[in-house]
Amino acid sequence: MSADFVARLIGMIVFSILGVYLGTHLGRLANETPGEFVFSVEQYAFTIGMVGALIGLILTPYLTTRPIKSLRMQLSRLSTRSLLASLIGRRPACATSLPPSRPLAIRHCLRSFRAGCLRSPGCRGSRSSPIPAPPASTPGCW
Repeated sequence: MSADFVARLIGMIVFSILGVYLGTHLGRLANETPGEFVFSVEQYAFTIGMVGALIGLILTPYLTTRPIKSLRMQLSRLSTRSLLASLIGRRPACATSLPPSRPLAIRHCLRSFRAGCLRSPGCRGSRSSPIPAPPASTPGCW
């Protein structure tokens, strides 16, 4: 059995359960004001449950396995060096200052400050800083 087929079966079960719940709710709403054709709540639940199973069979691979396959193919085109650089991301951590990378950015800026450099990426050393900027030849400056 392929992963695509297993995902289809699981999606069929999940979508059919959701369809039964939706059909039960719609059946109750429809039977509050009965019209000329009256279906029971069970008929609504069964019908919409089967439609949900069909939708699950068709849509599940497009929601689960196919995006993962395309991501895997895109990542396989990148070199190992690029992947490692994007995972570690020392310079992007300082430049973007995203909340998860904030401690890394602060740690990098402190390390650069100890080395005597205020102008590393992400460390906002300005001209109005009370500490004078070191010469560009200071080790540790980027």
